[in-house]
Amino acid sequence: MNNQNVNENTSSGSEFDQLNLIAKAVYDIGGGEIPVGIKVVSAEVGKSYQAVLKWVKAGHLPRTEGSGETRYAAKISELSGGKYKELDLKMTRAVA
Repeated sequence: MNNQNVNENTSSGSEFDQLNLIAKAVYDIGGGEIPVGIKVVSAEVGKSYQAVLKWVKAGHLPRTEGSGETRYAAKISELSGGKYKELDLKMTRAVA
């Protein structure tokens, strides 16, 4: 999925269904609020709010995730209580 329906204030079930996997994970981590989830994720992975917002809007994690330089997918999976699997989060990488 792409960023077409990513909104920091997503609230309805139908809007949630339109979110990409990264956005869904962040939404759930934030207790149903994307801005809260972004704050939690950014604090846990040591990145800025803007960096995590970029991942949410892009629908994928940075290139460094695929090369093994970073472990953001593992941390997001952990923060979600395992609801979102590390491999699934990594596989959201956009095809160039």
